[in-house]
Amino acid sequence: MTQVVVFSGYARSDRAALRLPVTLYNTGAKPLVVIDLRLKLVSAGVPVLAPTKQFRTTIMPRPDDTEDFPHPFVVGGRAVATKFVEFDVDPRVLCTGEPAQINLMVLVDRRGWRSTGSSEIRTDIMASPEAYISYSNDPAHWPAGQKERASAALASVRSGIPS
Repeated sequence: MTQVVVFSGYARSDRAALRLPVTLYNTGAKPLVVIDLRLKLVSAGVPVLAPTKQFRTTIMPRPDDTEDFPHPFVVGGRAVATKFVEFDVDPRVLCTGEPAQINLMVLVDRRGWRSTGSSEIRTDIMASPEAYISYSNDPAHWPAGQKERASAALASVRSGIPS
């Protein structure tokens, strides 16, 4: 998994989603069939496993950006494949007010589940969690006061999540 520089997401008390650009590189000569993707997330000690919800056409949420439901796809030999993947996430992990550590798991045909690496997603800067929008993972691109607004907004969502 490559470093995440931008992500999209929303978090409400009853549901949440995280959209990531997933780039897979097959170093071998033979094609690989990717059957499924899952995302392991941990934030403030809250661990969750997020299944793939949909494939999208872009990282930027739009009403008409659905590519398809999850399905197997091929990564050719010595080739790269990129998918914009929407994961169905437990809102508790997006609303902790801290960054999330992620680990992308890939189910490869006849090889089982494989970890493709880990990264950090700055879910702690989701200042408008009720809106499905994109965020930069790079603090250099955050507007002044982003973390403070996000802290208050995420605390509000967190207070509505049933325990």
